[in-house]
Order: sequence, then structure tokens, then C-alpha cells
Amino acid sequence: MSLVSCKECYREISSSAESCPHCGYVYGKRLSGTKAYLLLFAIMILVIFGLNMFGLL
Repeated sequence: MSLVSCKECYREISSSAESCPHCGYVYGKRLSGTKAYLLLFAIMILVIFGLNMFGLL
């Protein structure tokens, strides 16, 4: 475990910290490729459905 600089406030924090104890910046976990594509697909379906409801499509 080493100390690194926070990306937001630049104060030293533990390299294993999930968030900065000083400013609260969260070092989020990225979505896996499959989950990201599923989320994008769901958003696209909702947009298309919404546009269709208002007769814009």
C-alpha cells in the first residue's frame, strides 16, 4: 500500500482507497464491456420508444 495523489484535490491518499477521504472523489469501477453495451442498447431503445410516442419517428 503506497500513497498517491488524489485526481481531484491532489492530496495524498492510499493507493487502495476507493474514494478520497478529503474531497470525496470516488474512484469508480468501470463497467465491463458487455454491461456497457447493454446499458447503451437500453438507452437507445428508450430514446427510440420516446420519439415514437411523440410521433417524431
